[in-house]
Amino acid sequence: MNNHSEDHKDIENNTSDTTEHKFGDIVFKLWNDAIERVTANLKTCLEILQDPERPHKPSEINHIRDMLQTSAEHLQELLKLHEEAVKVRQKLDEKAPHQIVPNPPHEHKPDS
Repeated sequence: MNNHSEDHKDIENNTSDTTEHKFGDIVFKLWNDAIERVTANLKTCLEILQDPERPHKPSEINHIRDMLQTSAEHLQELLKLHEEAVKVRQKLDEKAPHQIVPNPPHEHKPDS
């Protein structure tokens, strides 16, 4: 049987790992949200531009320009987010470099 008190101690002693995971989850969500917005904008621009039946009015060109500008802003957000993630990672490395390693897969030990 697993010794649950030892498992609990490991969790308590590994708070920076938990912080890193929470930060990673937040970054991942923000990153995905921004990529989804950029992708949607670019797909819409492409659909408008590729439609041979559609004459491109000045208002459509302005709309495409606005969507491309918005996409550029989202990409800037991604860049800032990446820079911030690098700074946080460096701080975590300085605080506890021995604790920040890729998580190995957990071995499943059958209870016997």
